[in-house]
Amino acid sequence: MIFGYLGDRKGRKITLIVTLMTMGITTTLIGLLPTADTFGIGAPILLVILRVVQGMAVGGEWGTAAAMIVESAPRQKRGLYGGWLQIGGGVGTILSTGLFSLMALLPEDQFLAWGWRVPFLFSVVLAVAGLIMRRTLQETEVFQSVRSDERNKRKSPTLEVFRRHPKELLIAAGLRLSESVTYYIVTVFTLFYTTTVLKMSKQVVLLSTILVVTIAIATLPLFGSLSDRVGRRPLYLGGALLSVLLAVVFFPMVSTGSVLLIVLAFVLIINTGRDLQYGPQAAYLSELFDDDIRTTGVNIAAQIGNVVGGGFAPFIAAALYAAGGLTPVVIYFAAVCALCAVAAYFAPETAGREFGASRETATDKVASAAGSNLGVSSQGA
Repeated sequence: MIFGYLGDRKGRKITLIVTLMTMGITTTLIGLLPTADTFGIGAPILLVILRVVQGMAVGGEWGTAAAMIVESAPRQKRGLYGGWLQIGGGVGTILSTGLFSLMALLPEDQFLAWGWRVPFLFSVVLAVAGLIMRRTLQETEVFQSVRSDERNKRKSPTLEVFRRHPKELLIAAGLRLSESVTYYIVTVFTLFYTTTVLKMSKQVVLLSTILVVTIAIATLPLFGSLSDRVGRRPLYLGGALLSVLLAVVFFPMVSTGSVLLIVLAFVLIINTGRDLQYGPQAAYLSELFDDDIRTTGVNIAAQIGNVVGGGFAPFIAAALYAAGGLTPVVIYFAAVCALCAVAAYFAPETAGREFGASRETATDKVASAAGSNLGVSSQGA
């Protein structure tokens, strides 16, 4: 809500600079934290505070970036451009996992003393590089048009989203459920399951994760581009329904303990079911909301869906597994994907939708017409 407001009132560019610097500073500070031995209970308290601030910045980053990229793209290539945005998380996973794995090769005492800090401190390099790139960005013509309309300056973007787009907000949040729960279950809960229950090396899941996010560098723009041709809704609905099926077979494949089948399970559920949805997602969510409240709508919907669908997923799955084994986990996994399919079923098709001046509500149109008539009457008088 905070960064959505900033994006819709002050601009997409300044918002992305603020979120980037906030993430860069907080991540670097984590690498500089004192230990509990030297600072006592203050050390974990500071860590939690930094994580909260970091999370707030992340909450405004993706939706604002999605709005800016999609608004800047040619109308018939929004899915493709939005698909390129989606590979950022995968590249970040490769960089962070690779650097952390490299540091883990240190002797344990050195890793605990200073090695773990290096990946966090390295973020300052990414933040500076990102800041240099983002400072060269130009605000989108869509936002410039919105900013020039005096009526928009008197409205609260958050209230307007809930007033004008309650259905779209619910649908957009639902559209994030499947891809979000899939990513968190596969990369987090599966790590617990394979190492604790199957007694396998954690490297199997970590390397499988690196593999699928590497493949996603190709599949996400591909599926985003495909949505420009066949529409967002068919791909999203198909991906959600496929995810329901793959959620049912994923853990039986993992439970075999076969490295080959585990890798295959990862590729199937991430690079087909999930990527069919995640590729067009930036364009789809951005096209659901009006120009003057786009970053607010996308940010709120995306983070609600992400928290409900993915954020709690590892905890829920662990509790279900403790209560009844894998069966309730599979049912939960498939049910969340099914909810996303329902959202996709009721979602409108948005591919090729015109951007520009924000769509006026009926009240705006009446007020505008009345103002025009008053102007004509004044000139006549």
